[in-house]
Amino acid sequence: MRNRRLPDPVMQSPCRQICRIQAKHCLGCGRTIEQITNWAKYTENQREEIMRQAACTTISQRMLTSVDTATSSEGK
Repeated sequence: MRNRRLPDPVMQSPCRQICRIQAKHCLGCGRTIEQITNWAKYTENQREEIMRQAACTTISQRMLTSVDTATSSEGK
């Protein structure tokens, strides 16, 4: 009987394929370049924590972008 290797569980990622860095964070997923680069090396718990933090970062960035856009269009 051969030892069968079970398939690895699917690794979750917050990537939205909107890869643009602003203020040290990706606008799409909210992760830092270091977090994106090392994603596969992190444990599941580390990735979950990063995803929680990234969600907050992404929300903050979107709110700031909305304010910047509204402010710049008012000056026209």
